[in-house]
Amino acid sequence: MQSEKTLLAAAIAILVTAMPALAAGVAIPAADAPPINAQIGVTYNSNVAGSSAAFAAARGLSQSDEIFSPALAVNYSKQLGIESFYLQGTGGYDFYASNTILNRERIGVQGGAVTLLYPCQFTVRGSFMRRQSDL
Repeated sequence: MQSEKTLLAAAIAILVTAMPALAAGVAIPAADAPPINAQIGVTYNSNVAGSSAAFAAARGLSQSDEIFSPALAVNYSKQLGIESFYLQGTGGYDFYASNTILNRERIGVQGGAVTLLYPCQFTVRGSFMRRQSDL
């Protein structure tokens, strides 16, 4: 009975730890993925404040804005026998043309290990994410 509770608690802890990465759709990088990628995104948002024009003005924000988002993505994986290790991450910054108080960094890193113990595959993951929170 005690071992069942311990196993259930461990399974829940692993699931809760992996949920942010799973929700974000983060996948284990393929062995042939480029190790480093430079990216840039440009977005127009007609309601950056996520509110009415009056509430946006009260918070010192203009309602529409252009967002420039340069980023660097890193994918690394290493196969060692039946084990493999990986690290995947992005680091970037969001620059707002009008609402500069919203400028923020975006950092997301996930790493882990995968091993095969026939007939099961075990994966251990850890992740960290830092970005602007919802307004």
